[in-house]
Amino acid sequence: MSALLGRRTVSMGLAALFAMPAAAQTAKAGRLRIGMPSYPSTLDPVTIYLTPGLRTLANVFEPLIDFDIRRNYALRPALAESWQRLDPQRVRFRLRPDVRFHDGSLMTAADVVFSLSAQRRQGATGAIGSIAGPFQGSIAEVIAVGDRDIDVVTAYPDPVIEQKLAAWSCQIISRSAFEAAGGWTEWLRRPIGTGPYRIVESQADTRLLLAAHKGYWGGSPVWSELEFRSINELSSRIAALQAGDLDLITDVTPDQFRSLQTDALEIVGGELPQYRIVGFDCSWGPLRDVRFRRALSLAIDRDAITTGLWDGRVGVPRGAQVPAYGDTYLADVPAPGFDLAEARRLVRESGYAGEVIPYRVQSAYYPNQMATAQVLVEQWRAAGIRVELVVLENFSQVFARPIQAIFDYSISMAWPDMTGMLWRLYGERGIFQSNFKVWSNPEFNRLGDQMERSFDVAERRQLHRRILEIVMRDDPPFLILHNNGAFFGRRRGVAWTPASTLLMEFGPRSLG
Repeated sequence: MSALLGRRTVSMGLAALFAMPAAAQTAKAGRLRIGMPSYPSTLDPVTIYLTPGLRTLANVFEPLIDFDIRRNYALRPALAESWQRLDPQRVRFRLRPDVRFHDGSLMTAADVVFSLSAQRRQGATGAIGSIAGPFQGSIAEVIAVGDRDIDVVTAYPDPVIEQKLAAWSCQIISRSAFEAAGGWTEWLRRPIGTGPYRIVESQADTRLLLAAHKGYWGGSPVWSELEFRSINELSSRIAALQAGDLDLITDVTPDQFRSLQTDALEIVGGELPQYRIVGFDCSWGPLRDVRFRRALSLAIDRDAITTGLWDGRVGVPRGAQVPAYGDTYLADVPAPGFDLAEARRLVRESGYAGEVIPYRVQSAYYPNQMATAQVLVEQWRAAGIRVELVVLENFSQVFARPIQAIFDYSISMAWPDMTGMLWRLYGERGIFQSNFKVWSNPEFNRLGDQMERSFDVAERRQLHRRILEIVMRDDPPFLILHNNGAFFGRRRGVAWTPASTLLMEFGPRSLG
């Protein structure tokens, strides 16, 4: 147990792509203006796990413990000053004293119990939330032990409950403020957390304005305000940065790097623990046949994509995993390959009759999204597969049922373990089995359930190997394109450098 519960490690090759943070400024800076492609669809972390929410809400809400991403994903104190594993199903947290919510009220044990309750997990819809479920699903009870101690008790031995609590949707909110709002609708207008910044103004699809939390327990934030602006087109974000209207922009593609390397501007960022996928509705048409799904993957020349569109700055993962897993990462697993002749053979063997395969894709949610999709259509055409792009505006449209298509998506590492990546989304309680019902595999479910409960590293490695064989070869529910990258345009002198995560944190703890 001790080896598994210790520090997780991340590949230094991955971490090195992101520079260490500049020293935090001692003088208070003014407003930091950030341009990004889209606005978060909701403002409570228990209801959202998409990039716009991760980039913004990590500054508003905090969990009991979190990851020190710049130090190999080590767990560190946050709202809890310490914690200890009492037994395989119980962890005790000692709360930090005198933590203040954004409204000035004191955080108590009652707020923690409420924040991790089934009521919160169910979210605004009243159903078991697909967002909070994978993070909190193993929790049976949260108990206040005196004024400052909290016991989190799991329904079964959970070897990574600490990592789950540090990841997402487990942030602590004010119980009294939630109840005073009278329901989710009013609460979501301006929710209250403990983070270094508080929500001041929210204009859907336009901007989110945050102000420094003066009573923040972690020290004084560097910037007095954070302004996140929603600017869909990359060209418009670049123009605003060049004109001095923005200080930082997200999702810059390599073809724009040269124009943003000037005396006033620079590029920062690198590869993420996230891989881009094309998902399958395995219940429909030609996608029912595993040979056809294998052909879709083998027809892709990934090197052409990573070189031509990403300037070689992102790579192809060794299966559905990332090095940040540490002890359970399997370095000998091969990356998905390119074999056009074999793809053509499998297409013929599958009995494919030339039906058009719809490809649901958004135009600019991911960097290089449309360019990649257009390349894929041509590569599939060379294998004898007819694919037609269906360009949609958001994920609600992408996943409108019946899907009966392939679709564009990514899989992000929520916590450094297979259960925080592949299993979280494709496991029996994940969205693709429980909500969208596009794929299911009994052996995968059985093995994933075993891995979710095992403390033995050798056993977990063995389970992980077979799980990867299922999703990469025997019954693939998706194909992997490449690792994702996050590159930012920054005005020189802005004292913020990204870490290898989707979160964009601007609080004093993230700056060194």
